[in-house]
Amino acid sequence: AEFLTQMMTCEIEETLSPENASQYSSFTFFIYQVLRKKIKIEGMSDDQKNTFFLAAIEKVFRKSDKSYQRYHLFITFYKPIREHTKRELTEISGKFPAIANKIDDTLKSPYVENLSRYTRKQLPSFLILFSIMREKFKKITSILSDKNRLWTEVDLSCREKYQQLSSRVRNLALRSFIYIFLTKMIFALILELPVSRYLYGDVNMSSIIINSIFPPILMLIIVSFFKIPGEENTRNIFKRIINIIDKNDAFETSISYMPKKPKERRPILIFGFTIFYSLTFIITLTLIYKGLVRLNFNAVSMGIFIFFVSVVTFFSYRIRQIVNQFRLEEKESVFTPIVDFFFVPVLSLGKFFSGELARLNFLIFVFDFLIEAPFKLIFEVVEEWISFVKKRKEEII
Repeated sequence: AEFLTQMMTCEIEETLSPENASQYSSFTFFIYQVLRKKIKIEGMSDDQKNTFFLAAIEKVFRKSDKSYQRYHLFITFYKPIREHTKRELTEISGKFPAIANKIDDTLKSPYVENLSRYTRKQLPSFLILFSIMREKFKKITSILSDKNRLWTEVDLSCREKYQQLSSRVRNLALRSFIYIFLTKMIFALILELPVSRYLYGDVNMSSIIINSIFPPILMLIIVSFFKIPGEENTRNIFKRIINIIDKNDAFETSISYMPKKPKERRPILIFGFTIFYSLTFIITLTLIYKGLVRLNFNAVSMGIFIFFVSVVTFFSYRIRQIVNQFRLEEKESVFTPIVDFFFVPVLSLGKFFSGELARLNFLIFVFDFLIEAPFKLIFEVVEEWISFVKKRKEEII
């Protein structure tokens, strides 16, 4: 019943906005057709591979939730519910539980997650191409047939996207800074101060000040290292678009994703890797603990420090994903593995804490409506004031 309800709900929503649904469906199929031959998975049939790949595109490109992922896979295997006759619906209704299980097994497959990472790296060129197609639909044929015009449109579209990214990242960083700073103040007033006084009979004001200032400053420092893509990335996107639209099918048929055949799992290696991964947590937390002991932090202040630093790290990672949305090739530093050794444990904790916070609906209400809304209004007033000052300055000059 739940599966059928979800299918009907998704179908009704797409029926009410057919143009948008049709456009996304066409774009999804285009990505699928261009990239499907570039993927080879040993020991797997093309039909199974293509199903996993479609599920990955749904997840990464369309950003569909589980209901829509289920629905789009269903109409791929069968057809929209409205196109079934009464007799067909009667025949297929008894198979819905088996169909739902088959679709869910597909969505949960590790191959879908792996193909999602591959698809995400391929998306920038498609996103720019689709943006040009939407905005210049009537002229798209002449644009795609003229490389000079195409370069002009790609360059313009990329510049607009980069500017939007820059503005979005700046706003996200500022909002995260304020969010973290204010929540830390609330924690200090309702938890850290009274609990420290009750348990230890004293309050270390230096630890409270560090706890209040360090996490938001850490956020700004991390974000300051993020770089918006530039002209080199634009040229790479342009070259990739040329490969995509070129009549020569060399790009489409060259294998670019072929995961290694799964080897037989070795219990000793799995145990060793698990121990090593656990050590990264222990080493990272031990270093943080020793540093905080030197600063005379008590257990309560330590817990709050680790909580906020891990959440800041997770927020920063999410912002980094937004920055790289249009980056075709991400370059890694030689120091990346070393940084990851200490970074992953903190990131894992941040993801866990963020997930638990998301369940606290009351706190979300407080932060969204009682904190974010007033500050959003303040930012709008400040932006209007800056704009007014700029205009006055231009008039004077």
